[in-house]
Parts: sequence; structure tokens; C-alpha cells
Amino acid sequence: MKLYSKKGDEGSTFCMKYLEMVPKNHPFVEFVGELDEAEASLGLASSLIPDELKEIKSEVDWIQTLLFRIGFTIAGKDCISEEDLKVLESIADKYSIYAKPLFLLNGGHPAAAAVSLSRAIVRRVERRLIDLISRKEVINKEKLVLSILNRASSALYGIQLAINGKLGYETKRIECGSSKLV
Repeated sequence: MKLYSKKGDEGSTFCMKYLEMVPKNHPFVEFVGELDEAEASLGLASSLIPDELKEIKSEVDWIQTLLFRIGFTIAGKDCISEEDLKVLESIADKYSIYAKPLFLLNGGHPAAAAVSLSRAIVRRVERRLIDLISRKEVINKEKLVLSILNRASSALYGIQLAINGKLGYETKRIECGSSKLV
């Protein structure tokens, strides 16, 4: 199997949703590309999680596959459910003990920083989906996909804080009007 087809050389790509070639900057292709970026970033984050945090690594891997399943779902298959939303909520709830009611800088352990980057990318995917919805693009299970993306970012935030907490890395906070870390 070749890794290239040359069909995209003119700036178009095959879109599973429409079953036809569309411009590579089509809003739906942008959404799928950003979903792919989020999924790939979670692969990087997972690779940085130390062995002693097997449960967290398993949760990151699960969220990564969930994002992939969202891709199948928006192409018309039913690969996500309300149960996925409940799992994300349980992950976020479990790690809420690490949250502080302040503005926290991203970073700490490299795995936590990578999870934070993934969270930010998931937020961008969520904004892109809102854009598609506002353009009246029909997305299979769009309300559930939107809720899952929103909850995934919350779960990833909790995971980021838990990684730092469990590994003894201090999560730095910052206050408005001060360049000094607290």
C-alpha cells in the first residue's frame, strides 16, 4: 500500500462525510484535522507518563481512542454514547481533589505539560465544532460530540493536575497584575 495517492496535490482531499473531494481548507476537513491533532497529542502525552501512573496512562489512552471514535461518529457511524460522557465526568471528578481555585500555569512534569497541550487542542476542536454547527453543517450526534469534547477538556485538566500532584511537581499559580509566580 502506498502512503500517498497524489490526489491532494491540487489542494483537495476526500471527505468521508460527503463521499467526495473537497478543498483541504473546508470547515469539515479543518475540524477532522484538528481532531486528529488532538488525538496525536494525546499519544505524545501518553508516551511521557511514567510507569508508576498506569491508571492515568490508561485514562489518557482511553480519551485518545474516544477522540478517534468521534471521528468515526461524525462520518456517520455510531461509535460514541452517553456512557463515554459519564466516564469523562468520573475522571474529572476523581482528579478534582488536585484543583485549586486559582489561575494555574500549565507545565510541571513533561507528561502534565503534554496533557495540558492536548487539553488546549481539544478546546480548539470544540470551537471548530461550534463553527460547523453555526454553518448548519450536519454532524452525526453533534450535541453528544460537543458535550464529550467539553468534558474531555475537563478530564484532561484534572489529569494534568493529578500527574503533577502524584509526582510531586508544584503547579504554579499566577495573579493578575503580577509577573511573579506564587
